[in-house]
Amino acid sequence: MCKNCSIRVLILVIATVVMTGCATTPETKFYTLISARDGLISADKKTAYFSSVIGLMPVEIPDYIDRPQLVKRRPDGQVLRADFDKWAGSIRTDIERVIAENISAVTGSSQVLRFPWRKSEAVEYRLSIRIERLDGTPGGNVNLSARWMLFGRDGKTLLHTQETGTAEPVYGNTYKDLVHAQSRALLSLSMNISDWLHKTEQNR
Repeated sequence: MCKNCSIRVLILVIATVVMTGCATTPETKFYTLISARDGLISADKKTAYFSSVIGLMPVEIPDYIDRPQLVKRRPDGQVLRADFDKWAGSIRTDIERVIAENISAVTGSSQVLRFPWRKSEAVEYRLSIRIERLDGTPGGNVNLSARWMLFGRDGKTLLHTQETGTAEPVYGNTYKDLVHAQSRALLSLSMNISDWLHKTEQNR
């Protein structure tokens, strides 16, 4: 009897260990977007030095991406949230950081300020951006759609408004590859804005 009991206990222990191993939760991975300062842009993409102060207003983003989890969009339009792949902080704040750093790198300006800025700052241009879409699928494409407006010093005079859309291939099947493609899409948007900033400055 004792021998049979020992065998039963041993089998129970082994089964418990196996089940526990199978139920182990995968490690959560955290990501941040990459900017031009991280080497996302080559030297030949940079333009001449831009001297005016640029103020970036809070960026608007869609609710479905304004959450801790990364999301991917299926071909049928369904949006899925990742269980174990998350943003390291606020995605809205990270987008604002990346756009500001991109514009600074592309224009050569060291004075791209994020809201709020001090009243003493002589902000010449105010930039308002609304991102309507920023999603994609690992192994597919990332699609970005945004509308942005450039205002003068008073924050009321509209100098330019434009809708920008871009698609970037995702070179891989992981969420890391998806984040890299999203970063490139934001760089494309930033370069488009920087181009108009230079045109506006030259026409003053």
